This record gives sequence, C-alpha cells and structure tokens, in this order.
Amino acid sequence: MKSTPAVAQKATQKATSPLGRSLRTRLVIMVIMTTAVVVALAAGAAWVASARMQHLAAENVLRNYAARMMPALTFRAWVGQRDGRPSGEVTPPTFPNDSPLLRAIINAERQVLTSSGFTANEQDWVNVLPIVSDRIHQLDLPTIGQSLVLVSAIDLRLPPKRPTPGDRGPPREGDSPLRRLAERFDERADAYLSTLEHLHPKLVLIYPLADHQRELTNQAWVLAGMWVVACTLVAAVALLITTRVLRPVHQLTLAIAAIEPGTPNTQITIQALASELHPVQERLNDLMMRVDKVLRREQQTTANIAHELRTPLAGLRTKLELALTRERDPADIAQLCREGLSTMILLQGMVDNLLLLSRLEAGQERPRTEAVELAEVLAGAWSLHQPAAIARHITLEKKIETALSLVTDGDKLRAIFSNIFSNAVSYATAGTPIQVTAHEQGDGRIRISIANDGATISTADAERVFETFWRGDTARTVEKGHCGLGLPLVRRLVTVLGGTVTAHVKNKQFLILILLPDDIRSTTEIKYTPV
Repeated sequence: MKSTPAVAQKATQKATSPLGRSLRTRLVIMVIMTTAVVVALAAGAAWVASARMQHLAAENVLRNYAARMMPALTFRAWVGQRDGRPSGEVTPPTFPNDSPLLRAIINAERQVLTSSGFTANEQDWVNVLPIVSDRIHQLDLPTIGQSLVLVSAIDLRLPPKRPTPGDRGPPREGDSPLRRLAERFDERADAYLSTLEHLHPKLVLIYPLADHQRELTNQAWVLAGMWVVACTLVAAVALLITTRVLRPVHQLTLAIAAIEPGTPNTQITIQALASELHPVQERLNDLMMRVDKVLRREQQTTANIAHELRTPLAGLRTKLELALTRERDPADIAQLCREGLSTMILLQGMVDNLLLLSRLEAGQERPRTEAVELAEVLAGAWSLHQPAAIARHITLEKKIETALSLVTDGDKLRAIFSNIFSNAVSYATAGTPIQVTAHEQGDGRIRISIANDGATISTADAERVFETFWRGDTARTVEKGHCGLGLPLVRRLVTVLGGTVTAHVKNKQFLILILLPDDIRSTTEIKYTPV
C-alpha cells in the first residue's frame, strides 16, 4: 500500500519532533513523566490522608470534651451552686481551664451565658451557629476563621428523688435539721426548674483550624519539594542508565557507519553485545549479505551486458568498415547488409528481452485471462522454430492429455514455450527428439516437462540457467543467437502466471519442469522477487 503525501508528511514531522530526534531523550522524558505522575499521586494521597486524620482527631477532641463536661452541667449542679439566690441570677458554672477549645454556653435567644477562651466579640460568631445537637460542623466563623463546631443540648431533666422521711408521712416532732434542709432543697428545685426551662441552654465547643491549615500548607510545600527532588534524581539516574543501556546501539551505529561500499567483508561483529540486540545484528548482517548479493548481481549483469553487446557491435563495425574499404559489387554489399541486419536483429531482440525483464521485475506485467488449449499453444510456439529444427533433423514428440486446457495468459504462455524450444533446438544433439509431456496432477495444477538430449552443463549448474546472462559457453559466442536471456525470461513469465519452473540435468539430458495453475484466477496476486 502506497503512503499518501499527508501520511508521509505526518511521519516526517513526527521524526523531526523533539521526542523523535533521540531515543535517549524519549526514554528520559517518559521515565521523568511517569515518576512525576506516580510521586504526585502518592504525595497527594499522603496529604489527603494526613488532612483527614487531623480532621478526625479534632472531632474526637470535641466529642471527648463534650462527654467529659456534660456531667458537670446538669440541673442538680446548677441548683446546688446557686442555692439561696434569686432565680434571675441563675447562671451556669464557669469552665475549667484544661482545654485549648473555645467554649461557651448560650440560651435560646443566642445569648452567651458564660464562655472561655474568646478574645473578640462573642456575639459575632454566635449568630451563625447551627443549633443542631450532637453534630460537628465545619464553619467559617467571623473573627475566628475555619473551625469545627459542636453544639450539644444540656440535659435539664430532674434526677429521681431519693426517698426521704417526709415521703413516709408528715413530719414528726424530733426530725433532724438535715432532713428539714433536704426537704427545703427539694421545694426550691421546682422553682429553679421553672426558671431554667425557658433558657434551653446549649454547650458550644469550637475547635479553630488555623493551626491545622498552616500545618497542612507546610506539609504541601514539603511534599512539593520532595516531588522536585525525586524528579531531579530520577532524571539524573535515567540519563546515566540510558547512556549505559544505549551504548551498544551507539557501537552498532559506528560499526554500520564504518562499512564502505566495495569492502569484501560487510559483516558486523560486536563483542559483548546485549542479547536484545543480537537479532538486530543478525538481521543487519542478513540485509548486508542480500544487498551485497544484489550489488554483485548488478555488477555482473552490467559486465555481461557489456560483453554481450561488444561482440555483435564489433562484428557490425567490421562489416561496415569492410564495406567502405574499397569499391564492391552490389551483391557483396547486399550480403554485408544482410549480415549486418541479422546482427541488428540479434541486438534488438536482446534489448527487447532486457526491457521485458525490467518490466517483469518491476511488477508492471499483469497476466490476462483467457481459456486456451495447451496443444494449440505448443503447436504455435513450435512452428516458429520448426525450420531450424528440420535443418538439424530434430523432431517434437508430444504426450499430452486430450482436451487439456487452462485459463491463463495465452501470449505469455506462448513466449515461455517459444524460448524453451529455441534453447532446445539450438543445444539438443542433432537428430534427437524434443520430448514434451503434459497432464493434470489433480491438485489444480498442470505438469509440463520438456526434455532434450545433449546437455553440456553439469547437474550443479542446472539451476544457473535461469540467471540473467549466464551461459555454459564461457567464451560467449553468438553463433547460436543466444545471450543468456531466454530461460531467465521463462522463469519470470512462469512466476507471473502463478507457476514454478525448475531445470534438471541427468544422463546428458536437459529437462525443464513447469507447474502451472489450471485457472490463474484462483491464485493470489503474484509479486516477483528477484533471484
């Protein structure tokens, strides 16, 4: 799939971005960001937990003080303290100086009856108090600030009377003064109760949070400083670690940069390379080997083309120079022109084959689909070389299943057989047949074999016939009109048609074996890979 210009531009921008320039920079930034997030979350959780614990501790202080103070604020304690005074002068007792809390007792009209610990106008904060018993509220009180407030109702219920001698009957003569005092106290209790009930007194406890807030602020600054220190230390450690970790990558880069074109040894060998980089080194060495193989093949191809063109061009130049040396008969000039024309036809065929090879290797040749009869295609390809075969007394023997047809590209199939027959007619022993067999294998493929006697190459060199410009004739003569392009074209064309082709040499017999799909439409898209 081809990348669009927008995708290519986006990839280029990503590669040139600050994070894409250096793997080390990217690793360090990622480690620092991860550490910063983790430490920030941990510090935030610790700060929230500390604030919650302090809040709960303050609430416990309020509740514990209220529970400890309530028994001292009962009706009996008030009456006992104010015994003998007018009811209008009844006020609650003062608080003991044993707590940092701000304490007060207020009545139903929000008047402060008594207080302890306040330094400012008490009425300012009394007006915003929630009159809800036994619940702790966090309020922003005037002149005090953020505070926890607990408002508890004081229990004014009379305690049960203890039995007295008066309960057992009218007073008798001779009762003790203590008994008469108790009776008098009980009589006054009813009078005090009627006076106190309209007060509805409540105990107010205030816990200022200013100190806690200052402490939490200090903790936040300490945690922020620890966060900065942690990120700095992690950045330093990450830089040190990435430098050591990426050192093998730097060594590998230097080793690759040290390779120069044309050097005989292009393998990369680094001692003590990290195990994670061994596959990279192996793939690089494999890539270098393949690149070197391709370069050698291209160099060899260029040299072969030069050698193949040199001989016919030299012959053509010789004929032209010979024609110009002196005056010649028209018949001699015509003969020289015919010889030059045959040389030009050979050169044109070589150029056409090279262009076709280039298109095949570039994937520019796509097969057409048509139903063809194999026997007809073979007959048409053989007819082109039959005159040369007759001259050498070579015949064609066919063993083909009747009505053997396939869906493929007929023109490319004829070109395949034409090149094979051309090679076979040129190199087969005179007077021997060329044997063609074809049958369907039953797996959706057709097996075709073409064999001829007179092989002059070894078994080991059989597969080399498909290499471009390779010939068993090291002298590279052009007497038979071959330059080493026919069979390479055969392999490329067979590949385009979705098949395979192999060459074998046995007992001086050269055999070409072709396997083609009976329907090219059932095969996947063919992509040629240069050999």
